[in-house]
Amino acid sequence: DPAGEFPAALTALNDMMDSPLPNYPPRIRTFSRVYAFEKRTISGSLTRSSTGNEIAIRTDRGEYVGGDVVYGAVYLRIKEPKDECKCLKLIIRGSEICDFDYKYLDNKPQPDEEFLLKCSKRIGKKDILKQEDIIISYPHGFPEGHFKYPFMYKLPHNLQGSCSLEHMEGDKSHEGEVRYTVSAALEGEQAPKVSTLNLIQSTASDTSSQVLSQLAVEALACAAMSQLPSIPYLKVEQTIVVYHNLECKNPFMIKPDIRTKQRVVRGFFCISRGTVKMSAQLDRCAFDPNEKVKLRISIQNESSVDLTGFSVKLLRVIKLSGKDRNRSEKDATPTMLYNSIPDDPHIHEGCPKLSDREDIEEELDLGAFPDFISPSTSGNVVKCSYSLDVDFYFSWAPTVSISQPLLIRPKPNNEWKDWKPPTWVRECLEVTAMHQFTVPPELISSENFSGIPGFQPQL
Repeated sequence: DPAGEFPAALTALNDMMDSPLPNYPPRIRTFSRVYAFEKRTISGSLTRSSTGNEIAIRTDRGEYVGGDVVYGAVYLRIKEPKDECKCLKLIIRGSEICDFDYKYLDNKPQPDEEFLLKCSKRIGKKDILKQEDIIISYPHGFPEGHFKYPFMYKLPHNLQGSCSLEHMEGDKSHEGEVRYTVSAALEGEQAPKVSTLNLIQSTASDTSSQVLSQLAVEALACAAMSQLPSIPYLKVEQTIVVYHNLECKNPFMIKPDIRTKQRVVRGFFCISRGTVKMSAQLDRCAFDPNEKVKLRISIQNESSVDLTGFSVKLLRVIKLSGKDRNRSEKDATPTMLYNSIPDDPHIHEGCPKLSDREDIEEELDLGAFPDFISPSTSGNVVKCSYSLDVDFYFSWAPTVSISQPLLIRPKPNNEWKDWKPPTWVRECLEVTAMHQFTVPPELISSENFSGIPGFQPQL
């Protein structure tokens, strides 16, 4: 449904294509084709070509964290100049989106009928980051040649981590993604926006209602056309991975806290049987999805009750926020999903009464659960968090639990790693212009651009 992206007036005009309109703008008549072009998926490609003309994009790294500066370059090869290609635009964008099934009670029209339990779908979407600017423009079209346009942009602090939610096997009831991209587009000139009211008022001098109605529709069509986004002649997109925080980027930077609990063990009639002190600590804060989590556990049992054993399991909590557009929801309670692995955890050896067990090492292999592990993130629409829970079991006494939070890092940016520069990149002429992403000359010759093809630091 194009109404989500384009003006409602344009949707109404699109429905009136069968009725003849005088001097109807041809671009509106072909709106269906235009919209289909805009919705084409171009993700995963760092180089695009069309009739001999090519565009490519490259950043200095594939992974970042909030507060980092993204350095990069857009490469352009023009073999066949096109009059419609008048500007080069750079877009840096981050967004989160989710959809999930939910159930609600709905009653039939008759008051005496029972309530019905229905299923529907909620959708959530939010822009985290959207910055764009025209790098350079040529009123008469781009000249023939090879060009490179350096750019830089500082990411905002406290960005949500990149994430793509995985499902337990057979569970397709929810999906979610937090994604960041850097893209460049070769476009035509953007038409200035026209006020529909001004266009209609300018035709109001004609007192004929029929003519005025036709002119008003024409004015509405022109205004809608002026708000259509420019159609890119060439567009290229690169995905960048953003870590949840600094600890996720460098797992060994900060040593995790030791989680400790001291509990008075009580038996029948709440009679104290002594105290037990338990502690758990991870070797680092963040882990890759296929790593083994190592946990160090210590037990000091000063009670007269045996600690019969303990178990270790990973708890995942997913929070999804969205609305059901079919029901015109204004506020909806977020959906919480709780899962733990393994389902039936192994019971490890405990600690007898009046004894100690120090430095017990336990492992949990995350690679054994590929459909369960998704990166940690804390967005407004998609949240995913993990904790390692240790349950201690006593004979004739309640269970005691210790929860140790941990982070799951996103997978490496293989799209960035596998990219190979086109052969013509080394022939590009550097072009600089003033825009939002302009790079100072001293930085272009620095090490920040040493890993970007066509740029070498001064020795």
